[in-house]
Amino acid sequence: EEGPGEDPQLPPEGYSLQVQAAAGGGTFLAIKVSVKQRRAAVMHALETLRQLLPPEVYGKDPRSCLPAPIPSCNIKDWPRYPWRGLMLDVARHFFDVGQVKNLLSIMSMHKLNVLHLHLSDDQGWRVQVRGKPELTTVGARRGPSLNNPAGDENGERMYHGRQYPEPRFFSVDDIREIVAFASALAIEVVPEIDVPAHAAAMILAARSAGKDIGMVELHEGCAAFLGELPLSEPPNCMGGTHGIIVPTPEAMKYVLEAISEVADLFPGRYFHLGGDEADQFRDDAYSTEAAVRLMRSLHLELSSQLQGHVVDEVYRLLQSKNKTPIAWDETLFGLEGYRPPPDLLAMWWRDWSSDEAAWEAVLASGYNVILAPTSKMYLDLYQMEPHKDSKFRVQEGTVTLRATYSVAQLEGGDQVLGVHGCLWSEHFVEEEVLEYQLFPRGAAVAEVGWTAKHRASDFDDFLMRWRRHTSRLDRMGVRYYSGSYVGDLPEMRRPEFDGGWFGDS
Repeated sequence: EEGPGEDPQLPPEGYSLQVQAAAGGGTFLAIKVSVKQRRAAVMHALETLRQLLPPEVYGKDPRSCLPAPIPSCNIKDWPRYPWRGLMLDVARHFFDVGQVKNLLSIMSMHKLNVLHLHLSDDQGWRVQVRGKPELTTVGARRGPSLNNPAGDENGERMYHGRQYPEPRFFSVDDIREIVAFASALAIEVVPEIDVPAHAAAMILAARSAGKDIGMVELHEGCAAFLGELPLSEPPNCMGGTHGIIVPTPEAMKYVLEAISEVADLFPGRYFHLGGDEADQFRDDAYSTEAAVRLMRSLHLELSSQLQGHVVDEVYRLLQSKNKTPIAWDETLFGLEGYRPPPDLLAMWWRDWSSDEAAWEAVLASGYNVILAPTSKMYLDLYQMEPHKDSKFRVQEGTVTLRATYSVAQLEGGDQVLGVHGCLWSEHFVEEEVLEYQLFPRGAAVAEVGWTAKHRASDFDDFLMRWRRHTSRLDRMGVRYYSGSYVGDLPEMRRPEFDGGWFGDS
């Protein structure tokens, strides 16, 4: 028989793996996979098989440990959730094609299947749009950072004062290379273009081409630091620039044309339209004369409804392209007077909200949800206390490994599509920092996304398997936090491999 057999009884992405001693010597190996999402099932089966081999198989010379005995086993395995994702913010700091492909390889090893690329924000537009070259010639530049203005012990600002005087972005060919690489690993790449807020880079780029599509606000610190630059220049100052689309017909034409071209680069099912934090200065932006006229023409009374108009326009475009739109949760639960489309997916991050975004209210809404709660899944925050023990200075706040693992206990039934770890890059710029922030919490994201709830309830057992798993990461050259964990496992260091595999269910 060529290749794995099929088992129609297995759920999507599921596989069975049987290993036993063969009569007369040797090893009997049998793999069967689900008929649904077969490529992914094959990848998962082969990854589990690789985990059964010595950790040297993950090194630069994987053949060095072969031949090696494979422990006898009979595994039947499938994921708890269809969505097991990571978000990488390439707008605040740009990570190049090679770095993204490296992350995809690490994700595949952990059976994660969605990479969400945050491609636009106030600080940058990071994808080529051939019909609107100003989005990258202007929007892909970035000014200095005002975050942590005191700097390090040498007085260097975060980013070491680094600006992007030359545009940094993914070309059309870059995106095609990333998508093809991800597809071979059974990973979907989901783009995000954030509207109507977090749009300063887009607005400033459009303004350079003679198009007025929104309002940009410079915080005092940014304005003072930059001097008297006209807003036709792209300051995109980290920590000091905010922009919001004012959705006149001319502005929406520009926005939709840009989103349309980006959507066409990604063949997957999903597209993230952003929608977060517009309330911070939406009322000011939507009280302009042009916005008031627009609201009257649309018979709207509230600024939140005008934001909903933006959502509806983008939604219709994406529906015409057979895309399923996703939005940050305030789009679905925080816009007074607006009822979002019933099939819009909510990416739930505001677990700190005690009102409309409380978990019980989210479930009561009936919308399908992807779990990305700040207190558990924002992996750019410190992972230990005191923060001074961290190797790097990152985003204030703490998300412990135990907190990330506790996502497994959230109940939501079929409304919950999956889990999503978020790597925002306001405060980190190097691949080393990305990996250090990702692990071990990224391993917890992988496990709670894959493993049945009753099996993902023993945190101590997870820690023991994490300790074994580090031997594989060591051989891959992946960096990770290896210090102690508050309330977790004191003085945890890199141990020697002692058998077993990680992430099985």
